[in-house]
Amino acid sequence: IHLGEPETFVGKEFVRACGVITQMRTRIDKNGNQMAFFSLDDFTGSCECAAFGRDFPKFKHLIEEESTVMVFGKVENSGDSIKLNVNDAISMSEAR
Repeated sequence: IHLGEPETFVGKEFVRACGVITQMRTRIDKNGNQMAFFSLDDFTGSCECAAFGRDFPKFKHLIEEESTVMVFGKVENSGDSIKLNVNDAISMSEAR
């Protein structure tokens, strides 16, 4: 999808998006698992992403500020902004 172009993700439940990670922060959930919240920016816009406890350990080494990744997840559209619950991520070199 293109993050700034809603027509690319309308009606889709699961999507792929590429971009640069900005404004990353981590938290510990109530079960003691680490989770991350970050912004993903591409040339068309940005979105807020969340990676939760059970999925996050698989790809947490990729989630750091200024890294470029492809993320896979479920879209939540809330009016004028989108949120992405990330299930998986790969580096751009692996995506090529």
